Amino acid sequence: MKRFICPFYAIVYLGITSCFLVACGGHSRDVYTLFNAGHLKMEKGDYKGAINEYDQLLELKNDHATAYFNRGFAHQNLNQFKEAVRDYSKAIRYRKKYPEAYYQRGLAYFRLNIPGKAIRDFDKVIHTNPKHADAYFHRARVKKKLLRFNDAFHDFDEALRLKGNFKQAYYERGALHLQRKHYQKALWDFNKAIELDGRYALPYAGKGKLYYAQKSFKKAVKVLQKAIKLDEKHLETYYTLGQCYVLMDDYPNALVYINRAINMAPNQAASYNVRGFIKNQREKYKAALTDFDKAIALLPKYPEALYNRGISQLSLGDFAKALEDFEATLELDDRYTGALVSKGKVHEAQGQMNDACREWRKAAFYGDTTGKYLVSENCESKVKYKAPKEIKINADVKQLIATYMERGAKNMDQQQYEQAAANFSKAIGLNKYNPDAFFKRGNAYEGLRDFENALKDFEEAIQLNPRDGIYFYHRGLAKKNLDNLDEACIDWRKASYLGYKPANILIYNQCSKQ
Repeated sequence: MKRFICPFYAIVYLGITSCFLVACGGHSRDVYTLFNAGHLKMEKGDYKGAINEYDQLLELKNDHATAYFNRGFAHQNLNQFKEAVRDYSKAIRYRKKYPEAYYQRGLAYFRLNIPGKAIRDFDKVIHTNPKHADAYFHRARVKKKLLRFNDAFHDFDEALRLKGNFKQAYYERGALHLQRKHYQKALWDFNKAIELDGRYALPYAGKGKLYYAQKSFKKAVKVLQKAIKLDEKHLETYYTLGQCYVLMDDYPNALVYINRAINMAPNQAASYNVRGFIKNQREKYKAALTDFDKAIALLPKYPEALYNRGISQLSLGDFAKALEDFEATLELDDRYTGALVSKGKVHEAQGQMNDACREWRKAAFYGDTTGKYLVSENCESKVKYKAPKEIKINADVKQLIATYMERGAKNMDQQQYEQAAANFSKAIGLNKYNPDAFFKRGNAYEGLRDFENALKDFEEAIQLNPRDGIYFYHRGLAKKNLDNLDEACIDWRKASYLGYKPANILIYNQCSKQ
């Protein structure tokens, strides 16, 4: 959170110029010397050194209001907010009418998350000086945090009435408008802040969040990258940019920005959760588990991370751990329909169809379309799906097939798509009833931009196993690349019905007008 603390010299000037010259009453030369030494160290940014000087001064003269104020300000610049509050309070004790001490103490209370006391201090400043724009501004920020939105808007408006070029107030008011989904007003405020200072990064980041909220991801990416050029240290910008790339299905770029966010702030659970989600989408389930474990260690009651970890466990075939994570998710949010659907899938895999149907019916009751589909297909339909019988293959041939599949997977990792297709073809030659081999070869053809052959392989995979959503998802991608968006949307909806969540992103972005 950006702090708006007035420069030291400006604060001192308000009421202590004469004190600075004569050491506040003509006390010993030591007090005068120590006061000046502290002041010089403050100007140089040596806040620890300044505190040392003021400590010595206050041992000689313990009612020196300005010294307490200055020491408090030094503590504040070292993020020692409790110490700052204590010193500002002492300054106020020895000088009752000290508006700048109330103002700075209000800032310190805000950083300590003591909003009630912060507001009372800003109230006193405004009562003393009704034209103190900064006090209105910071009181608005506190009220925003307390969800007193109308009062916050009033204070932001007053701050801007008093100081028309207050770029931070335009940004913060815009951020509040964005939070309240007043998108046009938010955009106007962000643009006004940029008009006042084209090098001010935060309103660009605000516009990026606005476009993200409006699902205009390409526009969001453009302004967020501008924000990063202006301020490389703004964590939230990297996180939002990574999220945009996730929703654009561009996982390599998403990973770049989420990794940067993690490097900047390694204790943010949300960043690890997003990175784990990206790894899940790229079928790196074991690597994803590490990120979800980290996210949950940082924030134990994190339903999204628990759910996503459950998906990793389910994909790895560890049904017991998957079930444990889905149940933990539902303890935190009993209407988390993704967890209900996935919990049902665990029961289905374990042959417990009554339990599976119970979970899917709950999801359907809460409006989940995947839950409704699974209920209609598995719990009410008279015709049950029967998987094709596996052909008998001797152990040596099975081992050879596994070898070709492993070679193909390594080729895919190295982007050697022709070699991958050749290895998957050898596996298919040994067992033409293996849907995964057709699917993997289809992936290789995707890499070669040979979408016609990819489409044929995905269709073969679906013929062999029409219950796997990822097959429909990739068949949809192939159809889209062959300029058949209508049929692609049908496949993506089928993938979504089967529980393959990434399809939802494409349905929203590509098929909303279908």
